[in-house]
Amino acid sequence: MNENLLSTTITVESIEDKGKSIKLKCSDRKSYSFWKTKQDGNNTSMYEQFTNMAIQAGTTVNISYKVEEFTLPDGKQAHANKVIWFREAGGTPLVEKPVYEAKNAPTGQSNEQFGFRLAIHGMVNGLLATGVSPRNTIELLPDLWLLEKAIEEKLSKPADMTIAEAKIEQNKKEIEEIGESIPF
Repeated sequence: MNENLLSTTITVESIEDKGKSIKLKCSDRKSYSFWKTKQDGNNTSMYEQFTNMAIQAGTTVNISYKVEEFTLPDGKQAHANKVIWFREAGGTPLVEKPVYEAKNAPTGQSNEQFGFRLAIHGMVNGLLATGVSPRNTIELLPDLWLLEKAIEEKLSKPADMTIAEAKIEQNKKEIEEIGESIPF
């Protein structure tokens, strides 16, 4: 299997629902596909992007994809272009799942879990924005998880909040002193 990610801009000519997957036939005379559901029956992030972006025939989007090679039952080699990411045309396709703004945590997930995931997504977006490759970003996910866990532990301790509050009070006093020394 070829693990290299490729990026291109496509214009969808037709969409074929294959049941568990979607196949896009595009103006570049290639087909691209992705899974609709995970093994647990929930929608994949690709399918959610596809529906949220309202992709239909005539839509132009950027994609990141990989070429998966396989052997047919007759022994011939074949390949499939598997979409990893959709992005509005004109933007740079990414590999990681995007951060969508949401008022509440998704059903079945606590607000803490949702907040934790948002924090991780924010760190991922920061890494990608600074030029860290998607592959290296994926390798850093365990470290990001540990970092967010440490941050959460540190912020939940009352002593740390007391230190922060003390610094705020100190800054307020300094601002008042400066204000008193200014003649009007």
